[in-house]
Amino acid sequence: MWEYEFKIRLPEFESVRKRIETLTRQPSETMLKKDLYFGRNRTPLFRLRTLETAGKTDFLVTLKDKKIFNASEFNAETEFSVDSPSEFEEFCRKLGFEKVREKTKKTVLYRLGEWNIELNEVDGLGLFLEAERLYEREPAPDDWEQEKKELLQKLALEGYEPEIRPYTELPVSPEKKRAVDGKIEIYSDGGCRPNPGTGAWAFVISAEGEIFEFSGGEYETTNNRMELTAAIEALENCRGRFGDGSAVRFHIDSMYVKNGITQWISQWKQRNWKSSSKEPVKNIDLWQRLDAVNEKLKIDWIWVKGHDGCELNERCDRLCSETIETLKNRMQ
Repeated sequence: MWEYEFKIRLPEFESVRKRIETLTRQPSETMLKKDLYFGRNRTPLFRLRTLETAGKTDFLVTLKDKKIFNASEFNAETEFSVDSPSEFEEFCRKLGFEKVREKTKKTVLYRLGEWNIELNEVDGLGLFLEAERLYEREPAPDDWEQEKKELLQKLALEGYEPEIRPYTELPVSPEKKRAVDGKIEIYSDGGCRPNPGTGAWAFVISAEGEIFEFSGGEYETTNNRMELTAAIEALENCRGRFGDGSAVRFHIDSMYVKNGITQWISQWKQRNWKSSSKEPVKNIDLWQRLDAVNEKLKIDWIWVKGHDGCELNERCDRLCSETIETLKNRMQ
């Protein structure tokens, strides 16, 4: 099964809603999704979803990042139900978590021929129409474009160009639907105090109106290893969320990483991972990991000057500093 979809930002709902209702004989269904994100230091690690539809309310908890729960039974795909939001909020309080974000989505669902259509109103993001079409086999691009054009004509939306048009082979979770060119921005940073010594890495991903940020560290490491680890962790996280082939603009203040991945690495590989002095490339384990994930995504590597007022670059720097201080306090 193949899933094709697109999304259009709308100025208002009513004219589109009325047009859909004149084209379909089936009654619409209304849902209310309320997402509460819990985590630490603005980093969302759990999502509690309240889903209200047809007089029924369901609660579903999703673990957003397994790394915080190393050596536990949790994994990246863990989901479990709870009986009430208060039950889960109490669970989070016991873990020392706090509520870091709240988002509500009002959705009206329609079925129009072979299309599933949603009208969504998302807090802080706007009004959207989302159309989804399933196929037994992947259609030819011209077939998909013609169907999309015909649907837009039916809805009197010919003047709108869909914001995204991803496709995925099912099954796929909503969190892993691919974002499109220009929608994924990544910032990363890494460092040590002293160098070598206690170090940390951090990254921030901005995509589809949401911010994801993570950090980690090691007691005995180097500045360069932390810069590399930050880039690797960011890209592996991005790949897990949005899938292979996603287009990424990666902003980094390390010329060591940027030059290495865009210029030096092809020569190292030709020489079987040897430098120009015929010595083994330093940090070869991390360079090979970065090379592997770099080939799975469409990345535009952009150098930014550190400590120069770039908001998300500065955020990565602060996350690194906080993580290093946390590690040093644990040592004491």
